[in-house]
Amino acid sequence: MADDASDDKNEIKDEEKVVKHRKENKAKNKKTFWVTKSIAEELGREAVLRRTLIEFVIYVVFLIFSTLYIIGINTTSVYYLTKALKQQFVEQEFETLNGVGISFGDIKTAVDVWFYLENHLSNSLFWESTYDPRPGVENAMNILHENKVLGVPRLRQVKVRNDSCIIHSYFRRLFLTCFDSFSSSSEDVEPFGPRNKTAWVYSSSKQTKSLPYRGEISTYNGGGYYVNLSRNKSKTIQLIQDLKDNLWITRGTRAILIDFNVYNGNLNLFGICKLIFEFPTLGGVIPSAKVHTVRLLRFHTTFDWFILACQCSCYFFIIFYLFEELREMIYFKFAYLFKFWNYIDLLIITLFVVALILSILLILQVPDALNEIRNFPDEYGNLEYVTEIYKKHNDVVAIALYLIYLKAFKFLNFNKTMSQLNDTLSNNMFLAIISDTYADVKTEIAVAPNEMHMLEYIQKHFGRILRKMGCGKFLPKQSDIKSEINANVRDIRDVLKKCGYSDLEIEMFFARYNISPLAEMHVKDSDKLLAELKNILNHDTSKDNNFVNLKDFISQQERLKDIEKTIGQLVRHLKEILMKLETMENVTKKKKHV
Repeated sequence: MADDASDDKNEIKDEEKVVKHRKENKAKNKKTFWVTKSIAEELGREAVLRRTLIEFVIYVVFLIFSTLYIIGINTTSVYYLTKALKQQFVEQEFETLNGVGISFGDIKTAVDVWFYLENHLSNSLFWESTYDPRPGVENAMNILHENKVLGVPRLRQVKVRNDSCIIHSYFRRLFLTCFDSFSSSSEDVEPFGPRNKTAWVYSSSKQTKSLPYRGEISTYNGGGYYVNLSRNKSKTIQLIQDLKDNLWITRGTRAILIDFNVYNGNLNLFGICKLIFEFPTLGGVIPSAKVHTVRLLRFHTTFDWFILACQCSCYFFIIFYLFEELREMIYFKFAYLFKFWNYIDLLIITLFVVALILSILLILQVPDALNEIRNFPDEYGNLEYVTEIYKKHNDVVAIALYLIYLKAFKFLNFNKTMSQLNDTLSNNMFLAIISDTYADVKTEIAVAPNEMHMLEYIQKHFGRILRKMGCGKFLPKQSDIKSEINANVRDIRDVLKKCGYSDLEIEMFFARYNISPLAEMHVKDSDKLLAELKNILNHDTSKDNNFVNLKDFISQQERLKDIEKTIGQLVRHLKEILMKLETMENVTKKKKHV
């Protein structure tokens, strides 16, 4: 009968194992459809490592294409063209009326501004002579001989009204007018001077087609009083002289903006130049300059087509990651919102979508802008709008590239050391507490169960391949792996020593809770250990303590200080009394002698 009962029990256990095995297989089959790293965390450590390795390889390819695409936008030619234009218009010195050489940044007065416009600007825009005595092309407007000015340059100023601020009542007789700093409410839109051309009649931003600009001291809108220069040098100088003779710069002038654009056919690059003279309310001039070199005409060279191929590859990966995020949203539902890396993924996808929209806008707007310049060569070649789109596109993809490299920390768990770094950075909030965070992570890892890392996973499967190829003798033995597991026991021992336990107590804990290099600690054992530690802590705190409280100790110290002060005062009074007694005794002795 006993044998029959034991056989029945064994059959029941076997049936339970079969049922359990079937359930596990069903669970695995349910989760095999597009398993991501986050989903694989519910299937086991080996599944996590397998999926992590696949995602890491895919991500490395995506990172390479993204780097080539984003870094390839700006080349060394962009830097050198920007530098050449700045050296010509900003850094190069010119002589003033008194013969002193100054540069663009040294301009301090309106007189210096007029001298810069009449001499240095006109000479820099028109290169009508070469190194030989033969005259060059008269109306070429080729800066540095190689950079063609598109259209003509434009001078534009913004003003404020003479009643834009209030003068104090004490000084109203001395100051009849008041000019405030520039704002939309204080802007002057009334004609002035001869009142016959755009230089003397206000034009709105819709008429000028200029964008607002943020200067050093204020933000200026696209409207104002403007004049387009000529393609002839002598006519340009005459236009500037007419503005000067009719007092174009007044007390209400708050900024003068000089805009012109150039194209270098050798490099297929556009230079967008803006020179600004700001007139603050305190007087003087604050000069500044902005030079942007952009590549508006793409698909011109083999390198451009290569960058386009990298860009298309990036968007292919973005589509893949978009479907991957949708898969995780459906699987995790509201739990999806509690994962940090999901926000990074969504932000990268959003930035690339914005960059794609800006790229399409750029492709559509550039031909229209260039056709307008070609159809109206004597007007200002306006490329401000397309340049702003280009700059925003570069800013967006630059942020995206930063986040792409930041996401690389997600795949750092190749071994225990890199896992510690990843956990430290994920838990750390401020750089000042990074050492404490690392210590906490080190303690958590020391008491955590030994898990397989990516490097161990690769070694394991690579070892299987080598063993099948007959190269197993070159692989390390299992004892070497066990020695790595023993390191966890040493870490646990170190943690307990830091907590104040002696070696004997540590051995007793190991023996009581069955902690060994190859054994697993169950939940019951850990709960029992924590309960025991809590009982010990409560027992220690429940003991009668003969120690003095901190508040009592501080109050006693203050009382002792008061007593010391009182005793010191008594000693000083006693000394004074003794000195008086001595003087009285000396006086009585002298009287007796007399």
